[in-house]
Amino acid sequence: MGALAWLTAIAAGIGGLVTGSLALGFWRDPEAAMARATHRREKLTQVMAGRYAAFTLLAFGAAGHGDPRVILYLFAVFGLLSLYDAWLYRRDGHPAGPHLLAAAGCGIVMALSLATLATG
Repeated sequence: MGALAWLTAIAAGIGGLVTGSLALGFWRDPEAAMARATHRREKLTQVMAGRYAAFTLLAFGAAGHGDPRVILYLFAVFGLLSLYDAWLYRRDGHPAGPHLLAAAGCGIVMALSLATLATG
């Protein structure tokens, strides 16, 4: 791996650490994290729309890239997000079906990716 590739990987890792620290903040003290991230409750539905649009672009990007390892990783993350949301909603007595269906769909994509990797 060349120097520029290492620098790129380090920069991506730093981005991951920043994002991870935001996640930890939201788990520990949601109000402080909202302020730190400059989010506003009244904008959360619009923020979610942006997130789903970004997830869509990530999925299309992975599909266009065509690497089953990239697709596997991305849909594993998507599946975990879906399961986490399902757990949150179910824990509080709300329907979790749509999130469980999304997780199942991710599982299908993951299985296809693994099959592709296994057959070379």
